[in-house]
Amino acid sequence: MHMVSVSKNYLFWTVLLLCGALLVSCRAGKSTSQTQTAVSRGQASGTQPYPGPLVTPSMDMTYPGPAFITPVTPESNLSSDPLVVPQPKPDLGVVHGKLVAKSAAAKAIVIGDYYLGPVIYTTGQQKLPFVSLDLQKDQPASMLNALNEFVFVDVTPGEYGIVIHTPVSDYVLPDGKGGVLLFTVEANKVIELGEINIE
Repeated sequence: MHMVSVSKNYLFWTVLLLCGALLVSCRAGKSTSQTQTAVSRGQASGTQPYPGPLVTPSMDMTYPGPAFITPVTPESNLSSDPLVVPQPKPDLGVVHGKLVAKSAAAKAIVIGDYYLGPVIYTTGQQKLPFVSLDLQKDQPASMLNALNEFVFVDVTPGEYGIVIHTPVSDYVLPDGKGGVLLFTVEANKVIELGEINIE
């Protein structure tokens, strides 16, 4: 007796395809007969049957497409004037910096909302820093301008990173050395981060 070995995957996909084809053909035949019955009933009574005859929509798919579609470019109502960095209040700090977008993707990121995210450390043998973000609690930028400058005022002393929140994702600012930009805010001091390149 000679036995033929058939792969379980091959058998599964073959059965699945046959069942799918059978299901599609059954539904197509059923919907056609229902539509014909409904149309004939509607014609007999002189009213439009529900749901009505099947209509295939026609669309003009020629290039460049419909004339009413126009590209949307974000408009900024921010000033192009340099920001005036205030002095910190007693026992608080101020953070100032400027983002430089180096690519089209970076330009999409820098138009997001800027937040000061506190640094938390993992608990274990190796303490690894993470910048957290809670949109309900963490401090948004106090001042922004069209030059991508930002200022955070009245910052409680501690260790922070900056997170840019967009509808798509959150982006933690890099340090330019392959890591994440982390800094410590001290009481009564202005932290100048300088220019931060975003690739």
